[in-house]
Amino acid sequence: MPARIAVANQKGGVGKTSVTLGLAAAASRRGDRALVIDLDPQANATTALGIEPDDAALTVNDVLAVSRAGSLGDVITASAWEGVDVAPSTLDLSNRDLDGAHDLPFRLREGLQGIDLERYAVVLIDCPPSVGRLLLTGLVTASHALLVTDATADGLRGIGNVESTVELVAKHMSPGLRIAGIVLNRRRHTGEQDYREAELREAFGTLVTDVVLPERAALPAAHAAAQPIGSTANEGARVLTTLFEDLYADVLARTATAGVAS
Repeated sequence: MPARIAVANQKGGVGKTSVTLGLAAAASRRGDRALVIDLDPQANATTALGIEPDDAALTVNDVLAVSRAGSLGDVITASAWEGVDVAPSTLDLSNRDLDGAHDLPFRLREGLQGIDLERYAVVLIDCPPSVGRLLLTGLVTASHALLVTDATADGLRGIGNVESTVELVAKHMSPGLRIAGIVLNRRRHTGEQDYREAELREAFGTLVTDVVLPERAALPAAHAAAQPIGSTANEGARVLTTLFEDLYADVLARTATAGVAS
């Protein structure tokens, strides 16, 4: 069973989607097949993978809405990226955060039943920037959480909050859930960010990955063009491509060491 990784932080703007897509691109370059499940109603991962939400026949919302309750297998479609499939999102997915049904966080995990996940090397779940029911859904579905932050005080506070949420989900809803690591993203070379990185590593130790992702304009440019990072030849893209390949290998090793819940 492949690792099912929820990419999360309650703070917006830290680059969860860019990390999700960078890992998917790294998987593709390595020849691995990846599945991206877009749980963010903004659908940025969906559009970056070449799918327009309004054009999708079915979306993740069709799995989570009790009136529809379909299999995720009916939703998954090939993306524009080689070797990467996607379960697309839509703005209507925001209604699920208002859905008070007690079983909502379990519907996506149930929707995975009957799907041959063994064809994928990794399943990446792009979670929305909030501690709401969609985040709970992603964590309950996941075997591991990969927490993403920037080197700011707000980003680090977000990590603390989502870490507490992961612990609660692991205790009460999904006992196999583990934190695979913490990724420092959009890093700039300033004294303040140096201090915040040191603070993060002191607090979380080896949970923080050695790979640190710098802020580069090549990444949003590639995603706006619905292309994986590495599809362009500029220096920023080359740097990020290598770093995401290193991060992908590290994440696979971390999830294999920790074990993958079925």
